[in-house]
Amino acid sequence: MNIAYVAILFSLVTTLECNSVVSNAQNRTSNPSVTLTSKARRVKWKAGSYDGIILGRSTLSDVTAKFGTPSWQGDNEEPFESDDADELLLQYFGDGNRPKMDIVVGKRNGIVKWIGLDLRSEVSASSIIRKFGPKFIETIDRSFCKLAEGDRGKRKNFDRWDYPKFLVYPELGMFFIVDENDKVDQINYSYTCRD
Repeated sequence: MNIAYVAILFSLVTTLECNSVVSNAQNRTSNPSVTLTSKARRVKWKAGSYDGIILGRSTLSDVTAKFGTPSWQGDNEEPFESDDADELLLQYFGDGNRPKMDIVVGKRNGIVKWIGLDLRSEVSASSIIRKFGPKFIETIDRSFCKLAEGDRGKRKNFDRWDYPKFLVYPELGMFFIVDENDKVDQINYSYTCRD
């Protein structure tokens, strides 16, 4: 058998196997917003929104028009995007009408990237699921772009040392950080998933 024939045969078998895997995976999910990769699926992320502020579209001027002058603002010491150190952190300390809120915007374009709202008191992860529905994915990985779609709506039994956990709602553009006591104290809205 010559080498060219073996290479063609290998290529044909590999193509058939890959097409079969992709076809089988696509048959198991009816969600058209999921793109398949070799091990995990890249989940389509819908930009979050809070109180009229649409992440990825609204600007710093929209934020100040809606919420007023921040209690504090300065350089974001923990950049939302690792490749963009030019971010501004706005902090609103909260009052009787609004919770404590952190907002990250790009310095160059003024676009809102992330909003974190502190809840007035901790709530259970189960109550979050009851409120926002079963379309979450639970993970301990800080990268939200590649998640196992088959795990949607299922709570996992992570090792007790695997914290924090994240309840991720890609279609809502939000995630919750769950502590070791299965409690949540902050809602996070994002304009994109985090790689």
